[in-house]
Amino acid sequence: MTTTDQKLVVRKVQLIAFGFFAIPSVITILLEVLNMSGHPLREWVSGEDMTAFQLNRGLIGTIATCVAYYAISFIATNKATSLLMAVMSTAMMAIGITRFIVFLFYTGEDWSNVASQLLFSSFYLVTMLLTFYMLGVLERNNPTALRTKRAALIIFWMGYIVPLFCVQAIKLLAAWSPIIMNIYFIVIEGVVLWGAYMLMTSEAFAGRTDNSPTPKGAYKVWNRYFKYFLWSLLGMAAVSILYLIVTEAILK
Repeated sequence: MTTTDQKLVVRKVQLIAFGFFAIPSVITILLEVLNMSGHPLREWVSGEDMTAFQLNRGLIGTIATCVAYYAISFIATNKATSLLMAVMSTAMMAIGITRFIVFLFYTGEDWSNVASQLLFSSFYLVTMLLTFYMLGVLERNNPTALRTKRAALIIFWMGYIVPLFCVQAIKLLAAWSPIIMNIYFIVIEGVVLWGAYMLMTSEAFAGRTDNSPTPKGAYKVWNRYFKYFLWSLLGMAAVSILYLIVTEAILK
C-alpha cells in the first residue's frame, strides 16, 4: 500500500469514527431545533413516550460512541493510545448497558425522586471521570501533538466545565425566553463536536503506529483535567457560599 493509499484509509477511519461519535449530538441538536420550531414531533418525544425515547436514545448514543472509540483505536499513533481507546470503548459500553438494564428495571418508577436522580447522576459522573482520564492519557502519550491538546481542552471546558457553571444561569434566562435554553444546548453540542472532530483528526490518530514499548506511567490516573475539575468545584462552592452570605445580609 502506497503512502497516499495509507493516508486515504486513515482519513476514512477518522471520518467514520467522527460520524458515529456525532450521532448523539446530532440527535440532541435536532430535538432542540424541533423544540424551537414547535414541531408536533417534539410533543410526542416529550409526552408519554418520553421514557422509552430517552432509553433508546441513550443506548444508541452509547453504541455510537463505543464504535467511534474502537474504530479510532486502529489508527492511533502509538500502542498506549490504541489500547486506551479500545479499553474506553469497552468501558463505555459496560456503563451504557448497565444504565439501560437499570432503566428497564425501574420502568414505571417516579424518576423525579431523589434516589433515582442520584442513581443516574452516578452514571454521568463515572462517564465524566473516564473521559477526563482518557484526555489525560492522550496528552501524556502524545506530548508533541498540539492539535490533540487543543481538542482535549475544548471537549473538557465546553463539554463539562462551562455547563457546570452556566446551566443554572441559562435556566433563569430561559424562564424569560425558553428559546435561550435551546440555543444554549445547540451551541454547546456544536462546539463539542468541533472539539471531537479536531481530536479524531489530530496527530494522535494519524495512523503512524509507533511500536516501541509503552513508557512507564503511560496510564497514570491523575492528570491536569482532574485537577482543573477539582478547582472548578471548589470555585463553584466558594461562589455559592458567597452568594448565600450576601443574600442573607440583604434579607436582614
